[in-house]
Amino acid sequence: MTLRAADLRFTVPVPVTTVRVIGGGQLAPFAAGLREAGLEVLPDRSTARPDLVVSDRASALAAPAAAHLIMGAHVRGSDRRRAQPLVLRGDPSRPALVVPLDRSRSLQQHLRHTAPLHEPAVHARNLALAAVAGASPFLSRIVPGRALATLVTPADRPAPPLLLAAVRELGLPADPGWVLALGNGDDLQRAVFHVSHEGRRRWVLKFSRVRGHDAPFQRDAEGLALAQSCPVVAVRAPRLLGRLTVSGLPLSVESAAPGHPLVDWLARYGGSPRAASLLDGLAAWVVAVGVATAEPADALRGERARLGREVLPAWRAAGAPADLLQALPHVPGVLAHHDLGTWNIITDGTSATAVDWESARRPSMPLWDLLYLLGDALVRLDGETDRDVLTTRALALFRGESAHSPALFGWVDRAVRALGLPADAVGPLATLCWMHHGLSALGRGRALNGAAPASTGHLARLAGGWLVDPALGPTWAAWSLWSRSQGAR
Repeated sequence: MTLRAADLRFTVPVPVTTVRVIGGGQLAPFAAGLREAGLEVLPDRSTARPDLVVSDRASALAAPAAAHLIMGAHVRGSDRRRAQPLVLRGDPSRPALVVPLDRSRSLQQHLRHTAPLHEPAVHARNLALAAVAGASPFLSRIVPGRALATLVTPADRPAPPLLLAAVRELGLPADPGWVLALGNGDDLQRAVFHVSHEGRRRWVLKFSRVRGHDAPFQRDAEGLALAQSCPVVAVRAPRLLGRLTVSGLPLSVESAAPGHPLVDWLARYGGSPRAASLLDGLAAWVVAVGVATAEPADALRGERARLGREVLPAWRAAGAPADLLQALPHVPGVLAHHDLGTWNIITDGTSATAVDWESARRPSMPLWDLLYLLGDALVRLDGETDRDVLTTRALALFRGESAHSPALFGWVDRAVRALGLPADAVGPLATLCWMHHGLSALGRGRALNGAAPASTGHLARLAGGWLVDPALGPTWAAWSLWSRSQGAR
């Protein structure tokens, strides 16, 4: 069981330590998730007054509690109680998104600007819904019951979710608009409140659903400090407003970037000239970051030692050469984001901001961010699909067999020239890149302590195929052949 099943507790405006679950068997996952999260679930017939009652029956409002969460029903408010209808996207037992229907400007902001981009007809539907978003009774009637919940609290109690109320000391308004993105990942995936004010998304509140799991927030703060230390990097990075711990849950607040995740934006506009221009701008920025943060080769001594100690041994059986690091010439160290996939770039089609800097390092190996970005973005230009197809496309891209291979090879060539890298460093650098990222799931699995991990993406699956392919591997023969052909012209 995953504690993701209890995520709706984060919409409640009071601290939740005790819960009573009243209702049918469909609420069993919620009760199990609450226990997994370390909360006390009282017996159904308990007479104690819990912090929260969860039920699929409106009659459960008669049970005393600080707050009630009624699943699958719209409950009317009154002079004594405030009823907040919530739309749940995804499986109601572990929703991916929660949108309050009674916050019209927040709902409109979500529908128009931050809802996932789909086919034009779906986007048009969202825009039409945004136009009537002020009529929450109307919307609650057309939302299927399975996708609806109602949070009921005393009318004289504060309205915002507890975590949002706690960050007022960081400069946020007292009762802001919000949308809660819970994602589809594992227990360690951080949840996010997208916080709006005066109809515009202004802040991002990230928090852990695991008590005391502060390490990602510390790393994120360190990564953002690295980003803000260099003007070339800072122009595409959010600002950290501050960090707190509330009810044992670590959180941080950052400035929000306009637009959608690049992965969604490419699904809608991937074949357009705008997409090509945007990706060129991002690739140029990554190259410029490398140039602006370049350090002497000696700075990479510790990183080389880490790769030799942690990464190379893990891939020996898969064909990694024992002398791979010795074959890597001296190269400069650079600042690297280390997770610069399309899911971590927010764009409105004009501007683009890289988010989630928790994996950032300085110094790190050159080319890694560029290969990671283009190895993800370019394969998505042919349409979104499952990770097996994306893996096949990525290997073809790096072999020179994709229509997008010339763009990839060209940007690698520009980075090599800008950083003054030896040509024979490119293959070892690329190989080490995929081997490093291929181990990311192992560390996450240890941190999950037995809970089910999220599936790995295609970039974390490249190393095995890369090592055995004669066009790839430590020489990256496909790129070397292309580079020589350009020099011969």
